[in-house]
Amino acid sequence: MRLLLALLVLLNSGFLAAPLLISWGVVNPAYVQNSLREPDRISQQVHPEKIRLVNDVERAALEKEQARRVAQLAALAKDAVVLTTAKQCLHSGPLEIEQLPALRKTLQANFAETSWSIESVTKPAVWHIYMGKYPNTATLQRKMDEVDRLKSAAHPIETGPLALGLSLGKYPTPEAANGPLERLRNRGIRSARLVKEREAQTHSELRLVDVTNALQTSVGNVQLALGANMLRLCGP
Repeated sequence: MRLLLALLVLLNSGFLAAPLLISWGVVNPAYVQNSLREPDRISQQVHPEKIRLVNDVERAALEKEQARRVAQLAALAKDAVVLTTAKQCLHSGPLEIEQLPALRKTLQANFAETSWSIESVTKPAVWHIYMGKYPNTATLQRKMDEVDRLKSAAHPIETGPLALGLSLGKYPTPEAANGPLERLRNRGIRSARLVKEREAQTHSELRLVDVTNALQTSVGNVQLALGANMLRLCGP
């Protein structure tokens, strides 16, 4: 029941989440494509031959998967784009290189050349002034308290290879971090050091401009080509 309610909320929030529902097998692709044009004439297919009984272990696994999907659907419903009469900017990314040819073909068939672009975007590397990693959360908290007494800010890193460590600042290059690191050491934080979290990353992003609800079908076609990469409103 919770999954059904989440699906209804998401579908009522906007059609742009359809590809994710298709990939999960809970929405028929033909239903979505036709419903963009004639929503009142389409009825969903039923396949009784696919119904089967499940045992307790399978049921528990299904219920766990349902709970995960409910959480994802709720997050999508919160961020779903609703087109209006006002012109809007939409974007999506990062995009896989393999999907770009088919995406360009869809864009050319649905939008004027001046209303879309696929841009290369580079995210800078991330360097942390780092302390750790520590053997457990109790030690991590004790180190945070010590840094706080020295009038410096520290943030715990909870996931990834740097988990159970403290970040006292993050920077795009070692050169940008050298000054702050030296000042921290002068305050008595001797164990802080520079650690790279990730390299600079380059990827592609789609940008659509001047989009209104009059272009709903065209936007829907592009979203289907994007798959699980959701279209979202551009930032300020």
